[in-house]
Amino acid sequence: MNADTPFLRRLAREAGGALVELAVGNGARRHPGARETGRRVIGIDTSPAMLAQRARPMAGVDLDLRLSDMRDFALDEPAALNLLPIC
Repeated sequence: MNADTPFLRRLAREAGGALVELAVGNGARRHPGARETGRRVIGIDTSPAMLAQRARPMAGVDLDLRLSDMRDFALDEPAALNLLPIC
């Protein structure tokens, strides 16, 4: 499950703005590289139950969980990198 982490960290370092994680669930995984880059993570999910289980805060990560459908959502800022983790 974590074999892609170095690759995603590199992409996060190269990105120039917010990181978006689609199907974020409770935010437990969070975007790899968010802590080391200090980039904001916007998590999108359609499940109110999962978002209500919001994971414990992670030091150095600004996590913004939002109830929305990944097929049709709008952001109030440009996103530099979108991630859809498949486990």
